[in-house]
Amino acid sequence: MKKRTKLIITSLCAAVVVVSAIIAIPVLTADRLPSDVLSAEKIKALRTEYPVYTENPPMLEMGETHLSWSIWSSNTILMARSTGKRVEFTDSYTMDSDSNEAKIAEKTGGGIVHSVERYGYEVEVIKDSAGFFKKGEFIVIANNLSFEPVTPALKEGMQFIVPVLTNQHSYKEAKGSFWRNGFYYVTDDGYALSAFKETDYQLTGLKAEDVYGKMEELTKAIYGKTMDEMSKWVASQTNSK
Repeated sequence: MKKRTKLIITSLCAAVVVVSAIIAIPVLTADRLPSDVLSAEKIKALRTEYPVYTENPPMLEMGETHLSWSIWSSNTILMARSTGKRVEFTDSYTMDSDSNEAKIAEKTGGGIVHSVERYGYEVEVIKDSAGFFKKGEFIVIANNLSFEPVTPALKEGMQFIVPVLTNQHSYKEAKGSFWRNGFYYVTDDGYALSAFKETDYQLTGLKAEDVYGKMEELTKAIYGKTMDEMSKWVASQTNSK
């Protein structure tokens, strides 16, 4: 992942950016969009086939899910269709050379190697917001194996939208990582339903194309923000709902 660029701006420019972001926020919610939206009754009926996952992985306590954080932690938004082909592999990689662990390992003549069990699915790319992959390209996107019980299974033919962090480590089996946060199922008639509990933005029930477009807009709005700036951003969006 490319290093995030730190933007140095004057206080006046900062005010303009904040105000612009606040003004843009309402258009990201289903009730403010002029497009076709599913009724609450229809969404409830569809939840049998497209469930929300709220459980935590074994031995891991997770906080609230925020679409903003999922997008900030990724570097592209994918719309894709699963072939149903599932794989498992071990992801082994050394720590960043700038980390304290790596520096200690260098001094002691050893190497810090992390091994993580992962699973993934082969998917066909429909859209890629950052242009890493071409339409029609087949790639594998992966997840930590311990997260599989609390993440949607990518069944053959399933279409979905999800933020993805493209491959940052040494494994060759997958082109990127995903999780349930930020994951939207796409129904046969082209609507999007979240697989996670929505907190900062309510996009479930919109047309998939609208959700994809709004996720692209959100990507641009938060690009370059530091972790501290993101914490304040998420808090302000969640509290304003």
